[in-house]
Amino acid sequence: MKLNFKSDFSNEGQYLGFLAHYEAIDIDECSKADEEDSVCDQICHNSLGSYFCSCHHGYQLQADGKSCKAQCEEFFDQISGHLSSPKYPSAYPPNLSCNYSIRVETGFAIHLQFLPPFDIDDHYEVPARTTN
Repeated sequence: MKLNFKSDFSNEGQYLGFLAHYEAIDIDECSKADEEDSVCDQICHNSLGSYFCSCHHGYQLQADGKSCKAQCEEFFDQISGHLSSPKYPSAYPPNLSCNYSIRVETGFAIHLQFLPPFDIDDHYEVPARTTN
């Protein structure tokens, strides 16, 4: 901000001028009302003159410092068990790339059965497939 105060020759001691108070107010970058325009994918921490982003447990902050990606690298080595998409039974997050590894001892086969509801989105680039 720049404030200019000028006077000319006409003030002959009548006018006192002014007194003003100024204050720097920190901008809360995290308080965006519209979720689509929020500065962070998940958690925004406002700090004096700035902000930083972090992610919920199970997610990793990406190189852009704003977006979070689910970490879903899982290894299973028990005789039986359950695995699920991240956040199941809630909606899974976008932009996933999960790798699940199931390993059993030699001599065993793995039978994988998807339990209802099997609820994933169709994608226009990938034809829907059914397996038996």
